[in-house]
Amino acid sequence: MRTNDVKQLFNEMTSKGRAPIFEINLANYLGGEDRYVYRYINYDENKDTLQYGTISNSGFMCIDEVTYEHDFSFDENLEALFDLFVKNTIE
Repeated sequence: MRTNDVKQLFNEMTSKGRAPIFEINLANYLGGEDRYVYRYINYDENKDTLQYGTISNSGFMCIDEVTYEHDFSFDENLEALFDLFVKNTIE
């Protein structure tokens, strides 16, 4: 199944010590002093989407998501999610 491929890639990423987190310095886009924003990445296998959001004591809270495109690589899907994150963060 395609979902299992995505889960395997996500598990490999996290098992190698690569935290599923996006970091963006708003100063790179808006100027001014350094101000970092962090968002966690999640794969929702029921909806077949990559999501970014926050973590709280009740778990992962999705802010936005993109449909996982199986015709593209895992990195390309992460890039699409990151582009959405940047767009939503600086607007």
